[in-house]
Amino acid sequence: MRSWICQSRETHSADPPGFDRDLADARADAMGDCNGALAAPVTAKRMMESRLDELEAKMSLAEDLLDALNRTVFRQQQQIDRLQQDIRALRQQLQEAAPAEAASPGDEIPPHY
Repeated sequence: MRSWICQSRETHSADPPGFDRDLADARADAMGDCNGALAAPVTAKRMMESRLDELEAKMSLAEDLLDALNRTVFRQQQQIDRLQQDIRALRQQLQEAAPAEAASPGDEIPPHY
């Protein structure tokens, strides 16, 4: 863990896991949270950079998710196309087999029934 120094020169070092110290420092500095000290222009810049980094990370994750979804949709469309071809082939086989069955004289009902 790294320590940070606020404008009032207080040092803090016990951050919980997952705590974003840079973002917290930037927000605290921008709001004048360090014993009433006013935010310097440099801290506002740091806060904007932190927010920009966060947005870039989220955008990168969204792009990765979009790529994965596009690949999934592409594979599903290929599978749908194959299944439609199989259905067409089965219909054709059924139509070809149906006339052959009806033409068989042993399958016809005798006229006396």
